[in-house]
Amino acid sequence: EPTTLVSISGVGLLSTLVATNSSGATIASTLAMGSVSVNETLSQQVVFKNEGNKDVTVSLIGVEDDPAAPGGSTHFSITSGATTGITLPANATTEITLECTPTAAGSHQAILKAVAADASNSPLETILTCQGTAGVIEFTPASHNFGGVALGQFAEQNVVVRNVGDDSVEFLSATLTNSEYTLLGTVPSAATPITLQTGETMGMVVRFTPQTAGITVNDTLTLHMSSGSTATMPLQGLGLSVSNCLEVTPLPDAGPNAVLLENTRVGESGTALTFTIRNACEVPFMVNSVSQNNVSEFLMSMVVGTTLDPAPAGPGGNGETLTFTVTPTPQFLGVQESTLTVETDL
Repeated sequence: EPTTLVSISGVGLLSTLVATNSSGATIASTLAMGSVSVNETLSQQVVFKNEGNKDVTVSLIGVEDDPAAPGGSTHFSITSGATTGITLPANATTEITLECTPTAAGSHQAILKAVAADASNSPLETILTCQGTAGVIEFTPASHNFGGVALGQFAEQNVVVRNVGDDSVEFLSATLTNSEYTLLGTVPSAATPITLQTGETMGMVVRFTPQTAGITVNDTLTLHMSSGSTATMPLQGLGLSVSNCLEVTPLPDAGPNAVLLENTRVGESGTALTFTIRNACEVPFMVNSVSQNNVSEFLMSMVVGTTLDPAPAGPGGNGETLTFTVTPTPQFLGVQESTLTVETDL
Protein backbone atom coordinates (compact mmCIF):
# COMPACT_ATOMS: atom_id res chain seq x y z
CA GLU A 1 0.00 0.00 0.00
CA PRO A 2 1.23 3.52 -0.67
CA THR A 3 2.59 5.47 2.32
CA THR A 4 1.23 8.93 3.12
CA LEU A 5 3.46 11.38 4.99
CA VAL A 6 1.87 14.13 7.08
CA SER A 7 4.00 17.04 8.40
CA ILE A 8 3.18 18.16 11.93
CA SER A 9 4.59 21.38 13.40
CA GLY A 10 3.95 23.50 16.45
CA VAL A 11 5.25 26.46 18.42
CA GLY A 12 6.13 26.19 22.08
CA LEU A 13 4.48 28.86 24.19
CA LEU A 14 6.42 30.35 27.05
CA SER A 15 6.12 33.53 29.06
CA THR A 16 8.99 35.09 31.04
CA LEU A 17 8.91 38.25 33.14
CA VAL A 18 11.89 40.58 33.05
CA ALA A 19 12.38 43.72 35.18
CA THR A 20 14.10 46.70 33.55
CA ASN A 21 14.70 50.34 34.34
CA SER A 22 13.10 53.15 32.36
CA SER A 23 16.00 52.99 29.86
CA GLY A 24 15.35 49.35 29.12
CA ALA A 25 18.41 47.97 30.92
CA THR A 26 17.70 44.72 32.69
CA ILE A 27 17.72 44.93 36.46
CA ALA A 28 19.80 42.14 37.92
CA SER A 29 18.96 40.45 41.20
CA THR A 30 19.51 43.69 43.14
CA LEU A 31 18.29 47.23 42.57
CA ALA A 32 20.42 49.74 44.48
CA MET A 33 18.39 52.95 44.65
CA GLY A 34 21.17 55.07 46.20
CA SER A 35 21.40 57.37 49.22
CA VAL A 36 19.00 60.00 50.48
CA SER A 37 18.56 62.06 53.63
CA VAL A 38 16.29 60.59 56.28
CA ASN A 39 12.61 61.39 55.60
CA GLU A 40 13.36 62.44 52.03
CA THR A 41 12.51 60.34 48.96
CA LEU A 42 14.27 58.52 46.13
CA SER A 43 12.19 57.46 43.11
CA GLN A 44 12.90 54.73 40.58
CA GLN A 45 10.87 53.60 37.57
CA VAL A 46 10.66 49.82 37.17
CA VAL A 47 9.29 48.23 33.99
CA PHE A 48 8.08 44.62 33.84
CA LYS A 49 8.15 43.06 30.36
CA ASN A 50 6.77 39.79 29.04
CA GLU A 51 9.64 38.47 26.94
CA GLY A 52 7.80 35.28 26.05
CA ASN A 53 5.38 34.45 23.24
CA LYS A 54 2.41 33.79 25.43
CA ASP A 55 0.16 36.11 27.35
CA VAL A 56 0.92 36.36 31.03
CA THR A 57 -1.27 37.60 33.83
CA VAL A 58 0.52 39.38 36.67
CA SER A 59 -1.60 38.84 39.76
CA LEU A 60 0.51 40.92 42.16
CA ILE A 61 3.41 43.38 42.25
CA GLY A 62 4.42 44.34 45.77
CA VAL A 63 7.17 45.06 48.28
CA GLU A 64 7.77 42.74 51.21
CA ASP A 65 10.35 42.16 53.91
CA ASP A 66 13.59 40.46 53.05
CA PRO A 67 14.10 37.70 55.66
CA ALA A 68 17.70 38.92 55.89
CA ALA A 69 16.51 42.40 56.91
CA PRO A 70 13.19 42.25 58.81
CA GLY A 71 11.20 45.48 58.80
CA GLY A 72 12.98 46.91 55.77
CA SER A 73 9.86 47.05 53.62
CA THR A 74 8.51 49.98 55.68
CA HIS A 75 10.99 52.25 53.90
CA PHE A 76 9.81 51.32 50.38
CA SER A 77 6.52 51.81 48.55
CA ILE A 78 4.94 51.60 45.10
CA THR A 79 3.34 54.95 44.44
CA SER A 80 2.02 54.60 40.89
CA GLY A 81 1.25 51.94 38.29
CA ALA A 82 -0.99 48.90 38.32
CA THR A 83 -0.06 46.22 40.84
CA THR A 84 -2.79 43.55 40.40
CA GLY A 85 -4.63 41.78 37.56
CA ILE A 86 -2.31 42.91 34.75
CA THR A 87 -2.43 40.98 31.45
CA LEU A 88 0.69 41.30 29.35
CA PRO A 89 0.72 39.99 25.77
CA ALA A 90 4.04 38.97 24.30
CA ASN A 91 6.58 41.81 24.50
CA ALA A 92 4.14 44.04 26.37
CA THR A 93 5.18 46.03 29.47
CA THR A 94 3.77 47.55 32.62
CA GLU A 95 5.50 50.25 34.67
CA ILE A 96 5.49 51.17 38.34
CA THR A 97 7.09 53.97 40.36
CA LEU A 98 9.06 52.69 43.31
CA GLU A 99 10.06 55.00 46.16
CA CYS A 100 12.38 54.76 49.14
CA THR A 101 11.75 57.14 52.03
CA PRO A 102 14.06 56.08 54.87
CA THR A 103 12.82 56.97 58.32
CA ALA A 104 16.17 56.16 59.93
CA ALA A 105 19.81 56.41 58.98
CA GLY A 106 21.57 53.33 57.68
CA SER A 107 21.12 50.68 55.01
CA HIS A 108 17.58 49.44 54.29
CA GLN A 109 16.62 46.37 52.29
CA ALA A 110 13.42 44.73 51.02
CA ILE A 111 12.17 42.54 48.15
CA LEU A 112 10.21 43.67 45.10
CA LYS A 113 8.09 40.68 44.03
CA ALA A 114 6.06 40.12 40.84
CA VAL A 115 3.77 37.06 40.81
CA ALA A 116 2.42 35.54 37.57
CA ALA A 117 1.35 31.90 37.74
CA ASP A 118 1.79 31.33 33.99
CA ALA A 119 5.31 32.84 33.84
CA SER A 120 8.21 30.41 33.85
CA ASN A 121 10.16 32.44 36.41
CA SER A 122 7.38 33.40 38.80
CA PRO A 123 7.75 34.86 41.32
CA LEU A 124 10.28 37.35 40.00
CA GLU A 125 12.12 38.74 43.01
CA THR A 126 14.47 41.73 43.08
CA ILE A 127 16.34 42.83 46.21
CA LEU A 128 15.89 46.56 46.89
CA THR A 129 18.44 48.61 48.80
CA CYS A 130 18.66 52.24 49.79
CA GLN A 131 20.78 54.19 52.24
CA GLY A 132 19.32 56.69 54.68
CA THR A 133 21.76 59.44 55.61
CA ALA A 134 21.55 61.84 58.54
CA GLY A 135 23.59 64.28 60.53
CA VAL A 136 24.52 62.92 63.95
CA ILE A 137 25.34 65.45 66.65
CA GLU A 138 28.02 64.96 69.28
CA PHE A 139 28.55 67.35 72.21
CA THR A 140 31.92 67.82 73.86
CA PRO A 141 31.55 67.54 76.78
CA ALA A 142 28.49 65.28 76.55
CA SER A 143 27.15 66.88 79.76
CA HIS A 144 28.49 69.34 82.31
CA ASN A 145 28.21 69.90 86.05
CA PHE A 146 29.34 73.38 87.06
CA GLY A 147 29.58 72.28 90.68
CA GLY A 148 29.13 74.94 93.34
CA VAL A 149 29.16 78.56 92.20
CA ALA A 150 28.90 81.46 94.65
CA LEU A 151 25.94 83.80 94.44
CA GLY A 152 26.95 86.93 92.59
CA GLN A 153 29.51 85.03 90.53
CA PHE A 154 29.24 82.89 87.40
CA ALA A 155 30.97 79.95 85.76
CA GLU A 156 31.33 79.24 82.04
CA GLN A 157 31.84 76.11 79.96
CA ASN A 158 32.93 75.93 76.33
CA VAL A 159 30.80 73.50 74.31
CA VAL A 160 31.82 72.02 70.95
CA VAL A 161 29.08 70.67 68.66
CA ARG A 162 30.28 68.26 65.96
CA ASN A 163 28.40 66.61 63.09
CA VAL A 164 29.66 63.01 63.12
CA GLY A 165 26.97 61.74 60.74
CA ASP A 166 27.03 61.19 56.99
CA ASP A 167 24.80 64.11 55.98
CA SER A 168 24.67 67.83 56.62
CA VAL A 169 22.51 69.22 59.41
CA GLU A 170 20.91 72.64 59.75
CA PHE A 171 20.35 74.17 63.19
CA LEU A 172 17.45 76.57 63.59
CA SER A 173 17.82 77.39 67.28
CA ALA A 174 19.52 76.55 70.57
CA THR A 175 17.45 76.82 73.73
CA LEU A 176 17.71 76.69 77.52
CA THR A 177 14.73 76.69 79.87
CA ASN A 178 16.20 78.10 83.10
CA SER A 179 17.09 81.78 83.39
CA GLU A 180 20.15 80.94 85.50
CA TYR A 181 21.77 79.54 82.34
CA THR A 182 22.59 81.65 79.27
CA LEU A 183 24.23 81.01 75.90
CA LEU A 184 27.06 83.14 74.58
CA GLY A 185 28.81 83.25 71.23
CA THR A 186 27.34 82.41 67.84
CA VAL A 187 23.94 80.84 68.47
CA PRO A 188 21.72 79.57 65.59
CA SER A 189 18.29 81.11 65.07
CA ALA A 190 15.53 80.94 62.50
CA ALA A 191 16.87 84.17 60.99
CA THR A 192 20.49 82.98 61.02
CA PRO A 193 20.54 79.17 60.84
CA ILE A 194 23.86 77.33 61.00
CA THR A 195 24.65 74.35 58.78
CA LEU A 196 27.32 71.80 59.64
CA GLN A 197 28.63 69.46 56.98
CA THR A 198 29.96 66.05 57.98
CA GLY A 199 32.91 66.53 60.33
CA GLU A 200 32.36 70.25 60.89
CA THR A 201 32.03 71.86 64.33
CA MET A 202 30.62 74.95 65.96
CA GLY A 203 31.28 76.33 69.43
CA MET A 204 29.24 78.13 72.02
CA VAL A 205 29.57 79.02 75.70
CA VAL A 206 27.14 78.13 78.48
CA ARG A 207 27.16 80.44 81.51
CA PHE A 208 25.71 79.51 84.91
CA THR A 209 24.78 82.42 87.22
CA PRO A 210 23.04 81.02 90.33
CA GLN A 211 20.32 83.09 91.97
CA THR A 212 19.52 80.96 95.02
CA ALA A 213 21.87 79.28 97.48
CA GLY A 214 21.63 75.59 98.30
CA ILE A 215 19.54 74.59 95.28
CA THR A 216 20.76 72.33 92.48
CA VAL A 217 19.71 73.80 89.14
CA ASN A 218 19.24 71.38 86.23
CA ASP A 219 18.73 72.40 82.63
CA THR A 220 19.17 71.03 79.12
CA LEU A 221 20.84 72.68 76.16
CA THR A 222 18.67 71.73 73.16
CA LEU A 223 19.62 72.18 69.53
CA HIS A 224 16.66 72.24 67.12
CA MET A 225 17.29 71.05 63.55
CA SER A 226 15.38 71.74 60.36
CA SER A 227 14.67 68.01 60.05
CA GLY A 228 12.55 68.25 63.22
CA SER A 229 15.11 66.35 65.28
CA THR A 230 16.78 67.68 68.42
CA ALA A 231 20.10 67.08 70.17
CA THR A 232 20.45 67.63 73.90
CA MET A 233 23.17 68.21 76.50
CA PRO A 234 22.34 67.98 80.26
CA LEU A 235 23.54 70.78 82.57
CA GLN A 236 23.73 71.04 86.34
CA GLY A 237 24.96 73.60 88.86
CA LEU A 238 24.60 74.52 92.53
CA GLY A 239 24.26 77.98 94.01
CA LEU A 240 26.39 78.58 97.12
CA SER A 241 26.03 81.22 99.79
CA VAL A 242 28.95 83.59 100.36
CA SER A 243 27.73 85.03 103.66
CA ASN A 244 29.92 84.53 106.74
CA CYS A 245 32.69 83.04 104.63
CA LEU A 246 35.48 84.88 106.41
CA GLU A 247 36.46 83.67 109.87
CA VAL A 248 39.23 85.62 111.64
CA THR A 249 40.75 84.53 114.94
CA PRO A 250 41.50 85.40 117.66
CA LEU A 251 38.07 86.77 118.41
CA PRO A 252 37.63 90.21 120.02
CA ASP A 253 38.05 90.05 123.79
CA ALA A 254 37.60 93.66 124.87
CA GLY A 255 35.18 96.33 123.72
CA PRO A 256 33.29 96.14 120.44
CA ASN A 257 35.37 94.12 117.96
CA ALA A 258 38.60 94.81 119.86
CA VAL A 259 41.54 92.47 120.29
CA LEU A 260 44.00 93.39 123.06
CA LEU A 261 47.72 93.15 122.39
CA GLU A 262 50.40 93.05 125.05
CA ASN A 263 51.27 96.32 126.81
CA THR A 264 54.59 97.52 125.47
CA ARG A 265 57.09 100.27 126.41
CA VAL A 266 57.28 103.26 124.09
CA GLY A 267 59.99 102.76 121.51
CA GLU A 268 60.10 99.00 121.92
CA SER A 269 58.49 96.12 120.05
CA GLY A 270 56.04 93.94 121.92
CA THR A 271 55.05 90.33 121.45
CA ALA A 272 53.57 89.60 118.04
CA LEU A 273 50.02 88.26 117.97
CA THR A 274 49.19 85.72 115.27
CA PHE A 275 45.90 86.07 113.42
CA THR A 276 44.31 83.31 111.33
CA ILE A 277 41.92 83.77 108.40
CA ARG A 278 39.90 80.66 107.53
CA ASN A 279 37.56 79.88 104.65
CA ALA A 280 34.32 79.00 106.44
CA CYS A 281 32.29 78.90 103.25
CA GLU A 282 31.53 76.42 100.45
CA VAL A 283 33.39 78.23 97.70
CA PRO A 284 37.02 79.20 97.23
CA PHE A 285 37.93 82.85 97.51
CA MET A 286 41.04 84.98 97.31
CA VAL A 287 42.33 87.17 100.10
CA ASN A 288 43.58 90.10 98.07
CA SER A 289 45.10 91.99 100.97
CA VAL A 290 45.10 92.57 104.73
CA SER A 291 45.91 96.03 106.01
CA GLN A 292 45.80 98.11 109.19
CA ASN A 293 45.57 101.88 109.47
CA ASN A 294 48.05 102.76 112.27
CA VAL A 295 51.35 101.79 110.76
CA SER A 296 53.46 103.79 113.26
CA GLU A 297 52.07 101.99 116.32
CA PHE A 298 51.63 98.48 114.88
CA LEU A 299 53.74 96.35 112.53
CA MET A 300 51.92 93.78 110.43
CA SER A 301 53.32 91.00 108.25
CA MET A 302 52.38 91.25 104.59
CA VAL A 303 49.50 89.26 103.06
CA VAL A 304 48.99 89.43 99.28
CA GLY A 305 46.86 87.41 96.86
CA THR A 306 46.23 84.11 98.61
CA THR A 307 43.44 81.72 97.54
CA LEU A 308 41.69 79.76 100.29
CA ASP A 309 39.84 76.61 99.27
CA PRO A 310 36.66 75.51 101.09
CA ALA A 311 36.45 72.56 103.43
CA PRO A 312 36.31 69.17 101.71
CA ALA A 313 32.97 67.39 101.60
CA GLY A 314 32.00 65.46 104.71
CA PRO A 315 31.68 66.23 108.39
CA GLY A 316 34.47 67.83 110.36
CA GLY A 317 36.23 69.43 107.41
CA ASN A 318 37.97 72.77 107.72
CA GLY A 319 38.62 75.27 104.97
CA GLU A 320 42.12 76.48 104.17
CA THR A 321 43.74 79.13 106.33
CA LEU A 322 46.42 81.76 106.19
CA THR A 323 48.16 83.52 109.08
CA PHE A 324 49.72 86.90 109.67
CA THR A 325 51.13 88.69 112.69
CA VAL A 326 50.59 92.08 114.29
CA THR A 327 53.29 93.46 116.57
CA PRO A 328 52.78 96.47 118.88
CA THR A 329 55.47 99.15 118.28
CA PRO A 330 54.21 102.12 120.36
CA GLN A 331 55.69 105.53 119.73
CA PHE A 332 53.46 107.43 122.15
CA LEU A 333 52.05 106.86 125.62
CA GLY A 334 48.45 105.78 126.02
CA VAL A 335 46.07 103.43 124.27
CA GLN A 336 46.83 102.98 120.60
CA GLU A 337 44.28 101.62 118.17
CA SER A 338 44.24 100.27 114.62
CA THR A 339 41.65 98.69 112.38
CA LEU A 340 42.33 95.53 110.42
CA THR A 341 40.79 95.38 106.93
CA VAL A 342 40.59 92.13 104.98
CA GLU A 343 39.79 92.45 101.27
CA THR A 344 38.60 89.39 99.29
CA ASP A 345 37.14 88.73 95.84
CA LEU A 346 33.78 87.64 97.26
